[in-house]
Amino acid sequence: MVSSAYTDDGNVNYVEGFITINGNPATLGTNYTVEVISGSNIGYIYSTGYVDDFNVFFMLYGNGKYRTSVDVNFSSGDGFRVSVPGYSQTVTDIFIGGGNSNVNLTLLSNFIRGRITVDGFPAPDRTNYTVGVITGPNAGFVYNGAVNDSNVNPSFFGNGYYDTGSQPNFTTGDTFEVTVEGYAQKAISTFIDGGNLNTNISCINVTPLDDTNVNYITGVITINGSVAPSNTQYVVTVTSGSNNNYTYNGRVDDANIPLFMIGNGMYNTTNQLGFTTGDTFSLSVPGYTQTMTGTFITGGNTDVNLSVSPSSAPTEFIPP
Repeated sequence: MVSSAYTDDGNVNYVEGFITINGNPATLGTNYTVEVISGSNIGYIYSTGYVDDFNVFFMLYGNGKYRTSVDVNFSSGDGFRVSVPGYSQTVTDIFIGGGNSNVNLTLLSNFIRGRITVDGFPAPDRTNYTVGVITGPNAGFVYNGAVNDSNVNPSFFGNGYYDTGSQPNFTTGDTFEVTVEGYAQKAISTFIDGGNLNTNISCINVTPLDDTNVNYITGVITINGSVAPSNTQYVVTVTSGSNNNYTYNGRVDDANIPLFMIGNGMYNTTNQLGFTTGDTFSLSVPGYTQTMTGTFITGGNTDVNLSVSPSSAPTEFIPP
């Protein structure tokens, strides 16, 4: 539908070109947008196109080709920008009568690679890690991976390496954190074009001391006002006392939750040796800045509820 807020200059105007991602043609269905950024129709956005759609000659399929429809809101002399959701790279140009060809867009996916060590030794295979996006349009997005999973070149196995692979929800300029299941140490950085290398984490084992009391934490986690889905990761970090920096990682609706309570965003750490009466703790969800803090009490802490939502403020990294 053509909005009455825009004007037609009477010329045939369209945009076409090729989109590549990390040097490879963008695949069928890759969405793109063309935004008018100057001139009489500034603010208009063409967002119905995708790579290899019906506007593209079928003989060119498989090459990352895109072509917009002829759009009356594209006016000669106006400036425009082509972008793909989830990527920071764009290309700009000015509409010319008769159509703009070879408006090519080169995209670089963002990824994170590095090495995880535990007490100075390479983390064992299948050590789980989580990447949480903290700021930007994808704040709250969480990626879960493991040391030496399918993203890691087998020639590097045995050295504690991890690799997220290219992820469209990792956007240049946004802040992220990498946490390792079972450890308090983390890495916080900012996505850069072409990927983040050498994002290393040195984990330290903390041997918990037992005060012989029953200590656990249970409650409900909500995300954007709705109960957290099953398998949402949470982290309890001891922040004072003899077990300072001891970390417990769990999941919403894991085996600690009765079947009839599943689906309500519940979590339960059960009794943990590293939880000591009188020590303080912090409850968090990777990818979010909000936390809930408290003090362990004998017999367990109940109704320790945490509500999280995306935030534009980066988390301060406090070394353990």
